[in-house]
Amino acid sequence: MYLLDLNPEIVQAIIVCAVEARGLKRGLRLKLVSKRFSGEVDQAMFTTRIADNHSNLLWDLKSPFWPSYLARRVMAERNKSNWHLWMIRETAEFLCRRSGTFDEDSLKNIVQQLSCLAISSGTFKTSWLRGEEPSKESEPLPLHLLTAAAYLGDTPLVSSLMADGWSPLTSSSVFYCPTEAAACEGHTAVVELLMSYGKLPVDTCLQKRFAVCNAIREGNLDMLDLFLEPRYGPSPLTLRGPIHHKIFVKQLKRGIHRTKTPTMFDRIREIFRSLPEFGDGIDLGLCLYEAAYNGSMEMVDHLLKMGASVNGSSEFLSQNPLSVASRTGRNDLVKLLLSHGADPNPPYLLHNMYGCKMPLIAAASGGYLETIKILLDHGANVNEGSPRPIVYAIRLESTAIFSLMRERGAILSTPETGGAALELASTEGLESMVNLLAQLRTRELALVVREFENKHGLGHIT
Repeated sequence: MYLLDLNPEIVQAIIVCAVEARGLKRGLRLKLVSKRFSGEVDQAMFTTRIADNHSNLLWDLKSPFWPSYLARRVMAERNKSNWHLWMIRETAEFLCRRSGTFDEDSLKNIVQQLSCLAISSGTFKTSWLRGEEPSKESEPLPLHLLTAAAYLGDTPLVSSLMADGWSPLTSSSVFYCPTEAAACEGHTAVVELLMSYGKLPVDTCLQKRFAVCNAIREGNLDMLDLFLEPRYGPSPLTLRGPIHHKIFVKQLKRGIHRTKTPTMFDRIREIFRSLPEFGDGIDLGLCLYEAAYNGSMEMVDHLLKMGASVNGSSEFLSQNPLSVASRTGRNDLVKLLLSHGADPNPPYLLHNMYGCKMPLIAAASGGYLETIKILLDHGANVNEGSPRPIVYAIRLESTAIFSLMRERGAILSTPETGGAALELASTEGLESMVNLLAQLRTRELALVVREFENKHGLGHIT
């Protein structure tokens, strides 16, 4: 009998126990075992509340898991003492009532969108889930509604709130800035309405600077031109002061490094050329890394044709385009970069000195089997890196990746390979991997297994 042949309630109970035993990251990997587990794993995460105590790491919060998890928590929240979750729900309920479709499905849909906004804006902290953040009773509902309406493109509601005196220059502690939220979603009409409010040069500059970065990143030329129009106050490009002009140019640099379209890239280069004190101001290698990070095939191709170094910036060695494309499993980008001569074994990443993994390790850490094959076919060294690539196969409990690497020459006879793999499998309770390694019992692995058994005072591993 197979697991999924059991009663659904029994299957769910088993998945809950597995998630509790494995923790957040390893629990989510259960989805890799079978796509049919996906719903059960998500429900187990919610039932156990295991994500509530997760550290607030920026990279982890980019996972698609978090908006869904936050939305579930918001839907279950009935206690005003957990103020941030309660305010998301209050905002969603108001928007539902206003639309005239106050039902469970409509509410879930808006809560999901607002959860995405809270996470993408950078305001969300996992301490919200534990009710540890102090409430912001001084922030009434309309303040949060203004940013939510801007994000959703609800121009009439934004106009009504502004007419009632709610300023778009005041940020929400739940959803942050309405101008940035509208710019992120490309709602030009809403941004134009919001920009018509502020008249003070400093206010308009501060209001614009982060929103401009979003407009550039998304390739929205109309939005960029709107921000630079003099009718909304002095252009941040011409506004001189102790910090504001430099801050705005910094956002332009940040935006051009992240833009997804060649047209926007060329437009910002023109702007930089009009600012002699900043020169060109563009590191093509860094732009190439960001384009690979964003998965923008069009920008990667454009930058390579412009002469960007295929191995990234010489100044920022941790930002290697091939590594980040491998980490996200973008096989089209990996092939393109390799075809232009990207080094599959960059020596400066060999010992992970710069916080960036070797491309093969990056692919292995994400479990991307096809990406691993491509890199190996182009000469990636299966026995280089720290820790070695095969150790990541153990961490992911992936027999397919483990077998491929063994076929391609991965050794297990050293402390950095077989020793590290056994140590990891034992420490994290990966019994299937301990058994897999022990069953090999080849002459190559025998010494490592014996040393491991002696170190831990074990008898023969079976």
